[in-house]
Amino acid sequence: MPSTTNPPPRILCVDDRVSSLEVRRAMLTQMGYDVLIASEPSSALSIFDKVHVDLVLLDYSFPGQISGDELARQLRARRPGLPLIMLSGFPDLPANVVDSVDVLLLKGSSQPSDLLNAIVRLLNRPAGADAQAAVGTTSLRQRNQDLTIETTNIHQRNQDLMERSKELLERSKSSHMPGAKS
Repeated sequence: MPSTTNPPPRILCVDDRVSSLEVRRAMLTQMGYDVLIASEPSSALSIFDKVHVDLVLLDYSFPGQISGDELARQLRARRPGLPLIMLSGFPDLPANVVDSVDVLLLKGSSQPSDLLNAIVRLLNRPAGADAQAAVGTTSLRQRNQDLTIETTNIHQRNQDLMERSKELLERSKSSHMPGAKS
């Protein structure tokens, strides 16, 4: 929950469904946050360029407009350490979309407490955590790629051994058959 001695953190909520924006604004305002809303990415960018925002909560889908991940990239280009939370009804988003934000919450499967916990965690992360997280993410991606290559190699060796075992089994069977030459 925000401190009462400092001005409350300002959250910009962006969603093309105004009813969703109103619900989020009511919930977050009740929790002590200063909440701004925008129903389209261009309005969000305009607000962001004029007013300091501590965190952006955005939708993934904006029919007929730029996507949520493109909006996230434009916001991060303006302020690299900006905490971003994306809400989506699509469970299988591409990795580049997931990588464009700090937290991805699925609509319908996450609870309001999940959103509130993510907001608190992102607003309270130490300075410099963005750079550390980026390095950690890069290391994890590299380790994941290395493990994928290693797994592929092991799988290939396993296939080769299976083929070799079949050949040896066939030879063994044929050498023990009546009339086979030794």
